[in-house]
Amino acid sequence: MNRSFGGGVVLVLVMAVVLAGCGAGGPRMIRAEQDLKPGPDAALIVFVRPNPVSFGGKFQLWDRDKFIGFLDPLCSVSYRAKPGEHMFMVRAENWEIVKGRVSAGKTYYIELDPRVGAGAFTSYAGSGTRVTITVVEPSDRRVAEWKQRLRPVEMADPEKGEAFAKKYARHVAKAIENVESGKASTVPLNPSQGK
Repeated sequence: MNRSFGGGVVLVLVMAVVLAGCGAGGPRMIRAEQDLKPGPDAALIVFVRPNPVSFGGKFQLWDRDKFIGFLDPLCSVSYRAKPGEHMFMVRAENWEIVKGRVSAGKTYYIELDPRVGAGAFTSYAGSGTRVTITVVEPSDRRVAEWKQRLRPVEMADPEKGEAFAKKYARHVAKAIENVESGKASTVPLNPSQGK
């Protein structure tokens, strides 16, 4: 019985180290000080992670090669984007990508959901968590609930965000290349999905 208990403790400690390492060295996310809004020159993209499951740690958020921040469970990140074509990318053990056009004055919701990844069952050094993404229709009833329940966060230090983007530039460029060459699929986004 002691052996089982000891093995469980070791597993918990290993998982804690893996989770603590996710996003290590990147900028810290803090409670957002202001409620961002879309405007005549910008759309608002709101990334939400309503699932309370915390395995796999933080998801990286990108607008093509611009680092937006990290997203933890039960949090949201709002991002003002110029109108036009965008490639919003999310990185966990995998890359998931939303590609399409956004319109000024509209708000778009992108839901991120964790899934068990290959790293959970192998010696692979990944997070053990994959991400799936969904563009949420503006009429979805969950949007009002998310506004009340999820904690809005933003980067504490944008300069650290720029340094993080430089550190991961090669990985981001490869993900973009895979989309542009047709090797990777994308989730479509169109202006009517904003409100």
